Amino acid sequence: MNQKNLSRVINLRHELHKFPELSGQENITKRRLMDFLESNTSLAVVDCGRYFYASRYIEGTKAIAFRADMDALPINENLNLEYNST
Repeated sequence: MNQKNLSRVINLRHELHKFPELSGQENITKRRLMDFLESNTSLAVVDCGRYFYASRYIEGTKAIAFRADMDALPINENLNLEYNST
């Protein structure tokens, strides 16, 4: 991964960490992830309501799937980071 893309991914991770959403309430998180994938990849992003998936079909290759949880826990975070959870 080149440095520009790595920086984008790190910034996304910090943004998601700063503004967490609890399980079942990840509406902004889901939309942010979908927008990021649509803007920065060639993946097809499919919204399925409560979840989404992104895929790319390449003939003659094996399928690979990833699952990611995007919910947060309701805990206080006492770290001194610019992207502390709010």
